[in-house]
Amino acid sequence: MHRCLIPVCFGLLLTSATVAQNAASPKDRTAHALATTEPITLDGRLDEPAWQQAAVIRDFHQLDPVEYARPTQETRVRILYDEKNLYVGAELDYASREDITANIMVQQQRVVDDDRFALILDPFFDRRNGYLFEVNPNGIRGDALLENNNRIIADWDGIWFAETRIDDTGWAVELQIPLASLSFDPAALKWGINFFRNLKNTQEFLAWSSQGRQNFSIGPGFAGTLNGLQGIRQGAGLDVVPAVSLKRTDKATGGSADFQFEPSLDVTYKLSSAMTASLTLNTDFSATEVDDRQINLTRFSLFFPEKRKFFLQDAGIFDFRGNFENGRPFFSRTIGLDENSDPVDLVGGLKITGRTGPWGIGLLGVRQDATASLEAKNLFVGRTSYNVGDGSSIGMIVTDGDPRSNNDASTYGADYRFRFKLGRDRIAQGEIWAQQTDTEGLDGDDQAYGAWLLLPDDRHFGEIWAFEFQDNYNPAMGFVNRTGIRDYSLFYRFRTRPQDGYWLAHNHSVWINRITDLDNRVKSQRIQFVPWAPFSRQSDFFQMMWIQEREVLNQPFDLFGRVPIAAGDYRFNRYRLRAETSEWRKWVLDIHYEGGDFFDGKRDEVALTMSWKPSPRFNIQSRLSTNDVRLPGRDFTARLMRIKTQFAFNSRWSWTALAQFDNVSNQLGLDTRLRWIPRAGQDLFIVYNRGLVRDENKDFSTVQEDVVVKGVYTFRF
Repeated sequence: MHRCLIPVCFGLLLTSATVAQNAASPKDRTAHALATTEPITLDGRLDEPAWQQAAVIRDFHQLDPVEYARPTQETRVRILYDEKNLYVGAELDYASREDITANIMVQQQRVVDDDRFALILDPFFDRRNGYLFEVNPNGIRGDALLENNNRIIADWDGIWFAETRIDDTGWAVELQIPLASLSFDPAALKWGINFFRNLKNTQEFLAWSSQGRQNFSIGPGFAGTLNGLQGIRQGAGLDVVPAVSLKRTDKATGGSADFQFEPSLDVTYKLSSAMTASLTLNTDFSATEVDDRQINLTRFSLFFPEKRKFFLQDAGIFDFRGNFENGRPFFSRTIGLDENSDPVDLVGGLKITGRTGPWGIGLLGVRQDATASLEAKNLFVGRTSYNVGDGSSIGMIVTDGDPRSNNDASTYGADYRFRFKLGRDRIAQGEIWAQQTDTEGLDGDDQAYGAWLLLPDDRHFGEIWAFEFQDNYNPAMGFVNRTGIRDYSLFYRFRTRPQDGYWLAHNHSVWINRITDLDNRVKSQRIQFVPWAPFSRQSDFFQMMWIQEREVLNQPFDLFGRVPIAAGDYRFNRYRLRAETSEWRKWVLDIHYEGGDFFDGKRDEVALTMSWKPSPRFNIQSRLSTNDVRLPGRDFTARLMRIKTQFAFNSRWSWTALAQFDNVSNQLGLDTRLRWIPRAGQDLFIVYNRGLVRDENKDFSTVQEDVVVKGVYTFRF
């Protein structure tokens, strides 16, 4: 780590600690769940006698816009349970129903841009991991896993139920969460619990329990205590999920159409109340959403997130290095996809995940089928962690196998994650880690290690890291796009909050990133200075940025695969302007412009994203971005166009259409899907995909066309 960064980081630490000493500390929160034997009908009406007998939770406070201020509207929450379910009912007052924002009606989307009620559960009360359940006034459910207080796995899809009701006094919601959908210890006397509410018309974000206005204040580490759960059980803990897919594929290079009938089976079984075994056979990912297309402006591989349900379930157990992309020892997307991102069949997979006492355990074994160039192979990942103190843990990870080649490969790693208090209300966190890879044909220089520290605070926010990736570091089941480097970064943001006026907050920040080779010679350097980035009280956003970059190329490369960049030491200055209107509006506009030097020439980037949401049933979003690159004797303009339309017939039926084109690959992708969710755990998909390519005459021809009908049904025992 550069010595010049140490005093700056230490200064941030002292500053955050000083602020924490002066901040008001919220009271410890305790909630009580009332046992009931009478049936609860989910209809958004808390009219059963048991609801009236339950204790009322009403002492919410603001996190935004005025920390710890009284909310403008009252919220009342009650908690019930029986031996199989947890019920949460909430009444959310509004002066007028016209003030309620409810623009989303497509199930299983995050509803952060609507009014919403959110529930956090930490069944093991370890103040690290938990579940997020959120509902908007239309009854649209969103859920996620919360891992290590700093990661939200939004693609998790649990089985639970919610119904809402809107009237002239506001809206109300009833949640039913089957205990079979959770991992927990039936003998535990306490759970962690928290509640949040968004009021979009006043831009209030309310919390029941918090520890200051921090980026990760929704994490389980800030939850209150839930008492009263006794005699609860998970049942047999067995979910059997058969699925059937009918697929027709037409390829331009083939003859007749290819028809496939693909049955698949997923089985989940609770080995104990806290340990889950998941089995997948003849795994089918045909209904998985397509990736958002990206244009690569670098010489390094792009990162695309995992979207497949089997790998997302309990994904946080395998997490190593958090949200950092480069240098992940395990990235599940390497399994079942070849180097061109074409699907590779999976014969089956077995996953065991869960916690026992202070231990977190994750085991994953997959049998990947053979292709024309790859042998069939067994792939394995093992991850374990041990909780230490209040929010810290030590862990190890091992992977074995290379899903994209016929070579032998393994990766080993260890990490220490820590959290500690700065004064009464501020919590810092970070990680120290090391990895070793063992790849056939590569000998030595195959290690990676690093550390990072995060100091979250509303007024002073700081982050610092230092990583090293040696030349032969090669995590075959992970993700790495740059080796033989040392990576140092420092980020600091200062924020002020006016007491009144149009602006809610003014942000000022600087990010310094320096990448060297292993002999400490500069390879890349970037300084980003944001003199002003304000948020309005209606969540509109503006940003201006100055960027200074340096790139040292020892070898030439081709940008976009067609614009040659010569070797050399390049230094250039750039500037950026961005304006974005709030997502809760009917019309949303995001305008981005960046211009200035680019290697030995110029590059201008313009991106425009526009959304129109005339009603909760219909929305359309379009995005157009252009990168005009002008280099001596070689110019090119890269264009990316994307348009997505969603129509909700009701909260169970939805239709989505997506079209994407870029002139780098000259490929046009069309994806449309009709989805029916009669009940959580049941799905019907009708999917149509078509890929086209544009030739030199700008005519399009079809490369492949797919039609998929897929049905999924969950049997729970």
